[in-house]
Amino acid sequence: MTPTGMAPAPGRGGDLLCFSHLRWDWVWQRPQHLLTRLATEAILAERPDARFIHVGTAEGHGALDGESAEFVRHLNQRRFLFHDLILGRADTAHPLWPQLRDAGGLTGEDLAWFRAHAACINVLGLDYYAHCEHQYHARYGLPLMLTETNIRGYVSDRISWLRHMVEQCEGLVAEGLPFEGSRR
Repeated sequence: MTPTGMAPAPGRGGDLLCFSHLRWDWVWQRPQHLLTRLATEAILAERPDARFIHVGTAEGHGALDGESAEFVRHLNQRRFLFHDLILGRADTAHPLWPQLRDAGGLTGEDLAWFRAHAACINVLGLDYYAHCEHQYHARYGLPLMLTETNIRGYVSDRISWLRHMVEQCEGLVAEGLPFEGSRR
């Protein structure tokens, strides 16, 4: 039996259970980054034809005034950090390198490892945040998929939101962005 209590599929190993810390005060997510990368290698060794859909948020932040502009710039850089690391796009010139080094304990050798072992992501699955998907496509050049969206409220609110999501997805296709649909 596996840690989840389910028998593994025939010919397969058990589940891997990882407890990761999730603090947002400049502790980089070492377990999550490393496990993503190592799992990719293991899956590709077994299934070279595997396609990887990586799910992340697609938030974007806008400054309300000049006083908040620097903080908002920081938030907008931080939202790309996970993908920058696992795709091997971070080096000591990365805008967040000082925080990663000083507060997160990341080393130049760590960055070199990520660059040498870039993860394979075939499709970038995103939560919906208005108009941020274009920024993710521009940065990574990957096909997109809508993987999470929701709204609270009355059924009529949720139906309106769903219609809006369909319109947004159709708009991405009409603009020529590589959009692979939505997860059901």
